[in-house]
Amino acid sequence: MPICLPQLPAVVRDEVLQEMDLLDKLYLSFCSKRCLNQLKSIKDRNSIQARLYFGEKYRIGVQEEQIVMDFPKNMNWDNEYQKMTINGMEMWMKKDTGALTVMGNFRSPETPFLAFLGYLEEFCQFPRHCVALDLDRMSGYSILLNNLPFTKVKECFIYSMKEKSLPYEQLNQLMTRLDVSEEVTFMLPNDKEFKLDNSVRFRLNGCLDFKHSVCLSPETFLNSSECSKIKISGADFKPEVYEQFVSNWYHSNNQSLDYVNSWDKPRQEVSNFDKFHPMPWDPQRRSGFYYDDEGDTIDCSAGLDIIRSDGMMATIIDTLRSFHFYVWKHPFPSSQ
Repeated sequence: MPICLPQLPAVVRDEVLQEMDLLDKLYLSFCSKRCLNQLKSIKDRNSIQARLYFGEKYRIGVQEEQIVMDFPKNMNWDNEYQKMTINGMEMWMKKDTGALTVMGNFRSPETPFLAFLGYLEEFCQFPRHCVALDLDRMSGYSILLNNLPFTKVKECFIYSMKEKSLPYEQLNQLMTRLDVSEEVTFMLPNDKEFKLDNSVRFRLNGCLDFKHSVCLSPETFLNSSECSKIKISGADFKPEVYEQFVSNWYHSNNQSLDYVNSWDKPRQEVSNFDKFHPMPWDPQRRSGFYYDDEGDTIDCSAGLDIIRSDGMMATIIDTLRSFHFYVWKHPFPSSQ
């Protein structure tokens, strides 16, 4: 059972508490508001990053601490569970090495998860979450989408192998609501009907990645040009979409975009970029090879170069099956 914090000088108390792992701190914080406030007052308290999994069960993982917190949907406890009160709600918890199992006797199995997550938000100084949605195994999604105690997310991964994932309106509502900062990945290879709403726009420091998914609409693609990287497989865009994308970049001062790689369904014709005055590769102007952040080397010697009014240069490689756009922030990069 949790014990009260000893009456130690603040400096000594903080040093002792900082040596405790997250699960021990959590258990201690359940003791009283006084314990919680003392834990929250620790100077230089580091924030942690949580990975949230919504699927067959709900899980919170904290990689820095090498722990997981599971929230089973079926009540099945034994004598090892202890009753705790979180934000006025009674829950049953079992603590093992690196793991915590939390259950609650509520009409909805999502309730203890949401209540506990709200508590962690206050306790742990979460910066931004990483969220994974397994749409094939989710239940009670409407409760989750309407009651998540956060909107700022670092990464979002959405997965389904079904021909129809969760109701499209709900999925679009989620993507409109979440503010993702770094990476978004969609993997819906068998859902040929879902399209992201045209109002959805991504501005990511990392990668916007659609794996074998047709859910990226032309409008969302065009509105997401300020992502650092865009990777698409299975796109069904007309040549005019890529022409407009290049035009948007060409007539902007966009400093965010690094590259676009799009592997398409076969097109009837390539795009026309003549209006941007494309030029063949000149070894005096740039390297023949582009090095991406994944360590890949791309041969751009056959690509066409365009130069913006501010001097920023990009290479276009367009075929009937793919579109590639590489921005040369360093025209002569060293090999990776």
